Amino acid sequence: MPSSIVFSGVSHAFDHSSTPLLRDLDLTIPAARVGVVGRNGSGKSTLLRLIAGELQPTAGTITVPSRTARLPQDLLQRGERTVAQLLGVDARLRALRAIEAGSIAESDFETVGDDWDVEARSLALLATRVPGLRGENLLDRRAGTLSGGELVLVALAGLELAGANTLLLDEPTNNLDATARAGLYDWIRGWRGGLVVVSHDVALLRMMEMIVEIHDGTATVHGGNIDAYREQLRTRQEAAERAVRTAEQKLRVEQRERMRVQVATSRQDR
Repeated sequence: MPSSIVFSGVSHAFDHSSTPLLRDLDLTIPAARVGVVGRNGSGKSTLLRLIAGELQPTAGTITVPSRTARLPQDLLQRGERTVAQLLGVDARLRALRAIEAGSIAESDFETVGDDWDVEARSLALLATRVPGLRGENLLDRRAGTLSGGELVLVALAGLELAGANTLLLDEPTNNLDATARAGLYDWIRGWRGGLVVVSHDVALLRMMEMIVEIHDGTATVHGGNIDAYREQLRTRQEAAERAVRTAEQKLRVEQRERMRVQVATSRQDR
């Protein structure tokens, strides 16, 4: 499977009779840190949902790497779940504990499979990715006892534990305080897979290697982070302003020339 996300002639409209929110996109998103920017309502989240397979394009095709996963956006509504459930290892843990308690049920052995060290791997990953999260029976803790930043980092650890190599994040720093944001920035610095992030967070977008701008249903790729993107916009705007000034100057010269010709012709006629 390819490591890049490829859009080929993709359009999407929520109502087939309406104007497409995204239209005729030909876009390649490499396995890098990619920020997606644009005005509210421009289609940024729709782009992410198309990649995740939550929406189907009205036209065109999307090729996505097999191990692509999206960070859930309803983490605050998952307070009754355990850390093990957020990590996606709760079924294997229950089966493993049942076997350790003497179970010989075939279903328990099938659930565990070859993942006999799932508990140790989960705790080791949490120690690395969420270093502030400590305590006894950590995997049995309720998600509601975690801070917003810890919730995000645990959920990201779950995607990593599941083997995802391309992650989709939609406004991941919303509702996070400065400490939690710093923890997420540290996690992103340590992530070595592909990352597609919809965000308005300038500090986060400065960590990106490429910016995709969604505007009027189209997507434009800019190399570099948000600062490079803004510099490119500034340079483009200055070039456009120079072109306008040049056109206005040319128009004035042409108008003066026409006036001169008219005056000269009038004098000849007289």
